[in-house]
Amino acid sequence: MRAGSEYSVAKRYLLWVLALSLMRILVVTASPYGLYLEEPYYWAWAQQPDWGYYSKPPLVAWLIAITTTWSDEPLAVKASAIALYPLAGWFVLQTTRLFADERVALRTALLFQLLPGVSFSAIIISTDVPLILCWSATLWLAFTVLRQPRPWHWPALGATIGLGLLAKYNMLLLLPGLLLWGWRYQRPQLLQQWRGMMLAIAIAMLLITPTLLWNLNHQLTSVHHTIAITGARDSSWQWSALGQFMLDQLALLGPVAGLVTAWLLLTRPSSIRPLLWTLAPALLATAWIAGFGEANANWGAPLVATLVIGCGLWAANSVRRWYWLFIPNIIIVSLFYGLHGSGAVDRLSELYQFRHPYQRILGWPAVTKQILDAQARLPEPCLISPSRELLAWSGYLGRHMLPPQALISLPPADGSVAHQFDLVNPLRQGMPQTRCVLVVGTQQRHLADAFGSRQQRDEVTRQGQGQNYEHYLLFEVSDWQGGGR
Repeated sequence: MRAGSEYSVAKRYLLWVLALSLMRILVVTASPYGLYLEEPYYWAWAQQPDWGYYSKPPLVAWLIAITTTWSDEPLAVKASAIALYPLAGWFVLQTTRLFADERVALRTALLFQLLPGVSFSAIIISTDVPLILCWSATLWLAFTVLRQPRPWHWPALGATIGLGLLAKYNMLLLLPGLLLWGWRYQRPQLLQQWRGMMLAIAIAMLLITPTLLWNLNHQLTSVHHTIAITGARDSSWQWSALGQFMLDQLALLGPVAGLVTAWLLLTRPSSIRPLLWTLAPALLATAWIAGFGEANANWGAPLVATLVIGCGLWAANSVRRWYWLFIPNIIIVSLFYGLHGSGAVDRLSELYQFRHPYQRILGWPAVTKQILDAQARLPEPCLISPSRELLAWSGYLGRHMLPPQALISLPPADGSVAHQFDLVNPLRQGMPQTRCVLVVGTQQRHLADAFGSRQQRDEVTRQGQGQNYEHYLLFEVSDWQGGGR
């Protein structure tokens, strides 16, 4: 690619992603829903930066800690998601450039930004955001380092792999695919550059070693959690779970792009076979795990950075094919951002009686306000609960009143660890030193009996969609006698 042409592509890509990023900022700012899914939980992690956490590596918490330096508003919490996807798209563009001309590369990068899965993930900070960035960067560096190597390529490759592992352990699934591709298509270069490969491995290990040591010091907590959520320990094969997983992956790409991807995976045209070699181990591993457990759509999230390149190569210079890829996704993303930003989802779910997609976050502000009102009557901040959701939401919404050390988990009676609060601040003998607010579900009333002094103060209700309610009991307690949930 000529320098002038490369500058033109970079300029056009920058203009498009600036417009998309501005739209995402407006959507987040206007939306009445605030934080979503695990965001309050990850925000709580960010208040105590560490080399590891109960279920994930530390990078997502570090990103939130950086972006919330001056503000804890939802836009600040989500800021790194909005900022990192344009960078991931740039690496998609650069990788596509190795297989096609700059026009196809630019369109592929823009299609990546308009995938439904990316558009949704770009306004929600999660471990998938830095993972997809590192995955796409690693893919480009791996394809480049064996074709047009430069001195900095191997160290950069090691850094992106190491950072990817600090984002999510799924990054490991890309490595065997890259080795298969290198052995199949670039074997002489792979063997000649073994020193560079060793350097990349050393840098990646240097970055991930503190997290490995953290896991060893915490009884391999993250490993045990990963095994538990895959269902691989005691589950049987479920074809329905595998089918749901595959449909979820196609939905992340959009209706036409998803069908095109399915066709490409079945027919394996020669133009995308190098990409399929890098993809095969990750796709097979996630599909295998999905068949034995619950099929979470985000298990295959980083694969979209590879699959979208296949869609771009399929469309190539056919304007009609690009229209088919872009138009459905533009409609879907526009509707989603419009509904999310305006809060119209509430009205539509009531009108048409479908399950509210934000059911998990409804009602928490109201519940937290009542808990904080009860907390304000005590001399010092102290909140005890067995619920990680309640502790996370109370910590975030009550951040000006409840410091991290005031959020105390009532741990399992067997001493096991079920979430981050169990790990960092469980109720211990001699705690609390002052009166605390204990919040438990109505079916957990007996947990208050573990305190020598207890008095029920209130009952609060979290109202979800329609007639869905969660009731919580508020006790004022002290003198813990032992025991757990």
